[in-house]
Amino acid sequence: MSARKVAISIDADLLNEADRLARKGHLSRSGLIAQLLAEATKKARDRAITDSLDAVFGRPAVRAEQERLTRERYPGERFGDEGDEG
Repeated sequence: MSARKVAISIDADLLNEADRLARKGHLSRSGLIAQLLAEATKKARDRAITDSLDAVFGRPAVRAEQERLTRERYPGERFGDEGDEG
């Protein structure tokens, strides 16, 4: 991966906290910012995937088919949404 230099404006107090955090983690300021951006972008991608899956499997017809296939594949099994009737 190639690195690029960028100029950004950050509140002085926030920058001081970031510098302390970087030192504590034995990172450079750039290393800390790069790590945090990588984590934030991964979290956003993961959230988008989860939202897409929720949109698909949240549809009543898809959910009903998924439940039917699950019960067909695992006959006699009880699932969390069935409650405890025993």
